Amino acid sequence: MEHRQTENPIQRTNQPMKPFKHFITETNNSHTLNLRGLFVRKPWSQYLLNNSKIEETRTYSINKFKLNNEMLWLLETPKAKAVGIIQFHNETKYNTKDEFYSPEAIKKHLVQPNSKFEWIKPKYGWIVSKIVKLEIPFIPENYTKNRIFTSHIKATVEIS
Repeated sequence: MEHRQTENPIQRTNQPMKPFKHFITETNNSHTLNLRGLFVRKPWSQYLLNNSKIEETRTYSINKFKLNNEMLWLLETPKAKAVGIIQFHNETKYNTKDEFYSPEAIKKHLVQPNSKFEWIKPKYGWIVSKIVKLEIPFIPENYTKNRIFTSHIKATVEIS
């Protein structure tokens, strides 16, 4: 198992993500953001938002689409509803089934053996660095999408 450690611990906050001012236009608690969106199925999206899941598992590296350290809309499927803003700072590469299903790894990604998201070699656990739950989720309009993420979606949201 390859794990790339960084200095930043996971930050869960209800405050705007200050390092990302170039994405945000502020008016009191109202913020206009222009971000790509990442599709995550429910209930996994909720596990990310409630801090019980700290790795999002995929069959490809976060670097494939250059999503490392990018703020993204967390789009909960099947309705593609924006429920939060998420950022990943690194990844864990699971080279074997034993690594992926180790008790330590399961605590991070919550994928159990025999689930429909079971082991496919290799697996990557994208490590969450920041996540913010939107006070009022919304369904975005006018964007292009593929299976994984969307084009930029501009929206004004309330973050207290």
